Amino acid sequence: MPEQMVRLIAPPGTDEANFGTTRYRVRDDGTVTVPAEVAKDLTHGAGFCLAPEQPASDGGQSADVTPAVDASLGDPIE
Repeated sequence: MPEQMVRLIAPPGTDEANFGTTRYRVRDDGTVTVPAEVAKDLTHGAGFCLAPEQPASDGGQSADVTPAVDASLGDPIE
């Protein structure tokens, strides 16, 4: 089963996101696509936020990733 990918909006001035030794490049539009498990950490501590829903024509990402992301995010770290 392919890994669920999530589109995030990067903080201003960010050109990549790092998770462990893996680097994810931020596109010119300020978004980055990462696995859902990576999105969990980036949204809870690195200033990234979920991007608005996109049509499936953006490279295979489904238009409705929010429920999958919400399920993978769990409760925020306090």
